[in-house]
Amino acid sequence: MKKVFLFLSLMLIFICTACYPGVEPITVGEYYREIIEEPESNYFSKAKCIFREITEEEYLQAESINVFVDASTLNGKRYIGFELYLFLVETNQYELVIVSNVTKPNGPVHCYRGESFYVSSNEIILDGYIVFDFDWDANEYCDVLLYTEEINLGFGLRIQE
Repeated sequence: MKKVFLFLSLMLIFICTACYPGVEPITVGEYYREIIEEPESNYFSKAKCIFREITEEEYLQAESINVFVDASTLNGKRYIGFELYLFLVETNQYELVIVSNVTKPNGPVHCYRGESFYVSSNEIILDGYIVFDFDWDANEYCDVLLYTEEINLGFGLRIQE
């Protein structure tokens, strides 16, 4: 009976660890999308986002603007700063998107949500939320979802090699 219990316990441990994907830290670097082919993309035609590791001091100084804590790190905190740019059709140039209060909601480890955002130079208020959803495996892909009353836009960014 002890052998059966030991066998079942080991199988349960094996199944649980095999099913849970490895948690890799977010890959810092420049992510791009050259053409956004969504019906709502008449506002934006391209996107890029630069993720970089920052210090705790830089994180605190940013006051929750364009920063978040990498939830994948188990030993200590890793702080990420980012610059998200959307190429506005109206201005024919990249515009910095300001995102506030980016946190990791319950769910996948590499999914983060910002509560509000707006495009900086034209003061275009995009009162809604934004979601960053990073790839589990290669960690070289990031889905970005923008939600407002006017816009429902999702696009994938790939890391620049």
